[in-house]
Amino acid sequence: MTPVTLSAAWRTGGGPAQIEDGHCVLRSGADWSWVEASDEAANILRSLENFVVQVTVSGEAAAAGISFGSYRDFLVPIDRSDRERVLQLEVDARAGNWRFRADGRLVPRSWWNGAVQSVDDILGGILTLKAHRPEEVVFRDLTISAFDASCRVSVVMSCYRFSQRLRVSLRNWCRQTLPTGSVEVLVANPQSPDGTHELLAAMTSAYSDVRLFEVPIDGGMARNKGFMMNRAVDASRGEWIWFTDADCLFPLHAAEHALSRVDSTSTLYYGERRHLSRRATDSLLAGCVDAGPDFDSVASGAYHSERFPWGYTQIIHRSLATTVRYREETAAIAACRCVPSPACPASISVTRSPGTERVFTCSEDRAMYLDTLPPIFAAVGFGALGVGGSMGYEQMRVSVGRKHYEHALSTHPPARVSFNVGGRFASFCCRVALNDTVPLGRSHADFFVVADGRRVAAAEYVVAGSPPRHLVADISGAQVLELSVRTTRWNWSHAVWLDPEVAEIPAVTPEPFVD
Repeated sequence: MTPVTLSAAWRTGGGPAQIEDGHCVLRSGADWSWVEASDEAANILRSLENFVVQVTVSGEAAAAGISFGSYRDFLVPIDRSDRERVLQLEVDARAGNWRFRADGRLVPRSWWNGAVQSVDDILGGILTLKAHRPEEVVFRDLTISAFDASCRVSVVMSCYRFSQRLRVSLRNWCRQTLPTGSVEVLVANPQSPDGTHELLAAMTSAYSDVRLFEVPIDGGMARNKGFMMNRAVDASRGEWIWFTDADCLFPLHAAEHALSRVDSTSTLYYGERRHLSRRATDSLLAGCVDAGPDFDSVASGAYHSERFPWGYTQIIHRSLATTVRYREETAAIAACRCVPSPACPASISVTRSPGTERVFTCSEDRAMYLDTLPPIFAAVGFGALGVGGSMGYEQMRVSVGRKHYEHALSTHPPARVSFNVGGRFASFCCRVALNDTVPLGRSHADFFVVADGRRVAAAEYVVAGSPPRHLVADISGAQVLELSVRTTRWNWSHAVWLDPEVAEIPAVTPEPFVD
C-alpha cells in the first residue's frame, strides 16, 4: 500500500478548496469542485497496471468521489448523517476490467462514468478528487495499492443472519497465501439485519489489498439462494468459481492448494466437510483462537464428516458458469444446486478434489427445512412432487386452515420421497394434513416416516378437514430418510407435509395436553 500525500502540489478547480495536513476540503461555491493529482500521484499510477485507489470521504454533497475526467467519475452521495465512507476503485489493465465499491458494496454503472468504455479511459486520465454541489466535503487517507496478479479464483457465498460466522470465515479468505489479487471474495447480502453490511465495509477497508465485494440483493430474495449466488457469479472475474457457505472455514493455503490441482474445465470439484464442536466454535466466535495460524488446532475439534458435491464447497471453471447455474425458479429454490441449463444438455463430471478436502463448518445445533435438500428419489400418484409450498399440480399452493406454508412438501399418494441426510441429523418433525382444496371428509391418507428402512413415525387415517397431526421422529445416524403416503381414496387425496424439518439436536416428543 502506498500512501499518497495530499499537498499544495495538487491543482484545484471549480469552487473553493483547501489542502492541509493530508486532508482536502471542498466547499460550496460551484456546481463542481475538484483537485487534480500531483505529478507524484500521476507517476505512481502510470507505473501500475493492476491496482486499487482508496480514499475516505465525509461531509455533505450531492455526490463525491474519484474521477479521471468528464463522465469518468466514480461518485456516491455524501450525507452528514452517514459515517465516513470508504471508496475504492479497482483497475486491472491486464484483465481489461474495473470495479467501483463504496463501503465494500459494488456500485453499478451510472451516467457519472458513461464515458468509461475500457480501462484505457481511466489510465489515460488524471486522478482527481471531485464533488458535485458540495456543502463541505473532506477527503483523507488516499492510498494506492498494487496487486501482484489478476484474479484467478472467485469465492462466492451468500450471508443472511450469519455475520458472526462470516467474520471468522472472511479473516482466513483475506489472508490466503497466493499473490495479492489472485483471490476475490463476493458475498451476496439480501439486506441481512445482523450487521453483515457493516462487517463487510470494515473488512474491505482493513484488507484494502484484498478483492472483497458485497453484492447487494433485494431483501425479498433472502430465501432464493440460487438467485443470490447467480448474481454474485455475474459480478465475479476469476478463472475459477468457488462456491461455499458463510460458516465454512478454510486453511490459509486453501486457494493455492486447490488451484494447483484443478485442471479440467468440464469438472465440478468438491470436498469433504467436517463439523466443529460447540466448544471450538465458541472459541472462534469469541476471538480466543485465530483460525489462521491455529487452523490445525481448531481442526482437531472436528467430530463429523460428509463428502457430497453440495454447496459448502464446489469449484467449477468459468466456462461452465454461463451454462451451469443455480436454479432460481420458485419451485426449485429449495434444491439450491448447480444444474445444466436447457442450452447445455450434456452432463459435467463430478470429482472430489484433494485440494479442498478439509472444510470445517461452525456448529450451531442447526435445523433445516427438508425442502432445502434435493431428493434422491421421488414418485407421486398425481402431478409432480410439490416443494416450496407448491402442490405440484394445477398451479395450486399448500394451504391448511387458511394458512400457507412456504416450505411444505406435497405428495399425492401413492407417494414415496427419499433424501440423503448423511447421518448428520438427530431428529425429524413436522405436521401432516390434507390440503384445504379437499372437501370436508372427502378423502384421507396415511403418512409414514422411514429412516434407513426402519419406520420411525406414522400418522394414519388423516381425514380431510381434520386438524394437522404432529410427527416427531428420532433419525439419529440415518443415511436415508424416506417420506411415504398411501390411501384407499385416491381422488382428492391432496396429502401435504407442513414445513418438515430435520435437526442436529435430539427429537422432543410433544407432551399430550390434558385438561
